[in-house]
Amino acid sequence: MEKIPAYISWTSNGTILTYSEIKGTVNDWGLSMEWENGIGNITAINYDGSNKRIILSGGYGLVWSPSKSSLAAYIKAPYSGATEGYPYLIDFALPITPNPDSDGDGLSDSSEIQNLLNPLDLTDVHKDYDEDGLTNLEEINYGTYLGNPDSDGEGLSDGVEVKSLQDRP
Repeated sequence: MEKIPAYISWTSNGTILTYSEIKGTVNDWGLSMEWENGIGNITAINYDGSNKRIILSGGYGLVWSPSKSSLAAYIKAPYSGATEGYPYLIDFALPITPNPDSDGDGLSDSSEIQNLLNPLDLTDVHKDYDEDGLTNLEEINYGTYLGNPDSDGEGLSDGVEVKSLQDRP
């Protein structure tokens, strides 16, 4: 399977072309897509061919906002079903980077969406949604689940487990 450009669109002022690439094969009966191993990226390139850059990893399906310099897209979460995705708005008033962090909290927008956080909320990474003694960012870094205070189900909260491991000599 190879990457195939799809969902091609121009910015409202016609200066930037965006497209997503999906992994798949074109057959005589149509397009066969591979969803499980990452569907591709959304890429932007200037009208003159300069400054080609990936603006969103794991994104597909896009449309330009008619009123602002923004692009609506879908992000495919690795653990979701083949047709599931999360809506996401890319604001082109912000610097275009390969892995945007719209709220500047140090966690990419894609990671925030995949962990059910808000990519426009600077404070949500510092909260403790499941009240286990770990912030949401610590949960992501330690690989525990920020929606369950006892991710492994053995009776100790994730915060107690992590802190007891840190206290060991």
